[in-house]
Amino acid sequence: MVKPKQNGLIENTYYIGTLEEIVEGTTASRDPFLRLSLRDLRGDTIRCRLWKEIIQDPQRFNRSAIENAPRPAIVAVTSVKITKPFEWIQLGATAATYVYLNPDIPEAAALKDRSHTGSSSLLPTTPIPIISSSVEKKCISELLQFDRQSASGRTFACDASISDIHITTEEGWFKSQCTIGICTLTAYWRDGFWTCPAHWRIAECRHTYHIVTTITDSTGSANAIIYNDAGETIVGSPCSELITTEAIHDPMFLPQAIIQTKKKPFRFHLKVQLYTKLGVTGFNINKAEHIGDTSNPPTTHTTTEREVRNTEATLPPQTPTPTRQPHRQGPTTGVKRSLPTETGPASDNNPPHV
Repeated sequence: MVKPKQNGLIENTYYIGTLEEIVEGTTASRDPFLRLSLRDLRGDTIRCRLWKEIIQDPQRFNRSAIENAPRPAIVAVTSVKITKPFEWIQLGATAATYVYLNPDIPEAAALKDRSHTGSSSLLPTTPIPIISSSVEKKCISELLQFDRQSASGRTFACDASISDIHITTEEGWFKSQCTIGICTLTAYWRDGFWTCPAHWRIAECRHTYHIVTTITDSTGSANAIIYNDAGETIVGSPCSELITTEAIHDPMFLPQAIIQTKKKPFRFHLKVQLYTKLGVTGFNINKAEHIGDTSNPPTTHTTTEREVRNTEATLPPQTPTPTRQPHRQGPTTGVKRSLPTETGPASDNNPPHV
């Protein structure tokens, strides 16, 4: 039953929608929370915040099952507060909140039918996007319009794919460093050995990704350098492991494992830099995440001046766990290429702000 209150809250209702994305964050007291974006039958997106007490209780929120569920994943959230702090509606969890995956109720069936027939239809293997609330999401055209002096050092998330990989006579796709003591000098392969300018022949060295690329989304293209942590996610293996396995010594030789990353969708975390190097206009990629198809990226919007209605339904006693396991793709194994030119938990007196 919906109960309006003088402070603008509505309690004892539930909300159901197709899960669009999960945003991770922490409160000022460093407690974790999640924010779910749910798209209802009207096509409106509502955001629901879940506090630590819920997301750390698998009986109330089975995170693994939800994150790995085939798309479309239908989520119902019970006993939520509905607030309108500004010009949008948002949901906040209460002490009685439970989250259900694919409940056996008419609304869930209708949402599935809509997802399968609508223009935003997704493959069952498309993973649920999970992003950090501290990173603002931008498309490439927006990133290119930034004033670099004011944006320098800021990090943004961008859904895109690698459209080209550049290898030049000056820069290869990996860097090698000496590992003797505190030495960090660049190591080179010479006469069958890794050598350091200070230590001559060395038994081993540290290899890290340094891939000069062009990334592309539906709005444009930009040059960016992929660094080690992001490279490990994109390629699927540590740089040293790939080099050892493939017996690669020449950074100008591009292995098939890297070539095959082209056209695959990722969420890149791009840091804006002031300098220009090798035609790269100042974007460094230090983190990457696997996502679904970016050809029609979903747009998240807020709902204005609308009524969230309560409907009666009997929800299942617990979150069903999908039987499908998440798809994992192992690394593959070369050709040379050249360069073409977001405070704490909500209470009745402190509704959540999204």
